[in-house]
Amino acid sequence: PAPPWPRTVTATTLLREPLDVALPADHPLAARAALHPRDVVDEPWITVHDGFPLMATIDAIAAVAGRRLHIAHRINEFAVVAEAVAAGGGLALMPRWTTRPHPALALRPLADVHAHRHIDALHRPERTARRAVRTVLAELRRAATTIRGDEPGRG
Repeated sequence: PAPPWPRTVTATTLLREPLDVALPADHPLAARAALHPRDVVDEPWITVHDGFPLMATIDAIAAVAGRRLHIAHRINEFAVVAEAVAAGGGLALMPRWTTRPHPALALRPLADVHAHRHIDALHRPERTARRAVRTVLAELRRAATTIRGDEPGRG
């Protein structure tokens, strides 16, 4: 897990977004409804640099599968990762709701691993007395509700 936010700020969680396995749309595993660590452990992976929160999920996949993943590339930008995956550079973890649709990319849920990320709004607690701050937080919550839609377990 990521380190906690500093005590000088309040974190309002807007989304608890699932992370799915991104793979080329024509990959044989794309035909499956969900993927397990044993399904993806032998594939090359595109992931973030060490120290970034998604690495904990990569480590969890390896732990459940019983061996390390082969990390072929490290890229910290989801749009670039999507292009690399679509080009056949490897599998990756991508956010389910906020990933821009890509015609050559398939997203599949990951079973047996707790894979999600929090999207938080950080603010100073004493500033929530200001109307502008309350208005922005309300709009961010409204946007998060729209993104979550009706999918069970969102939020």
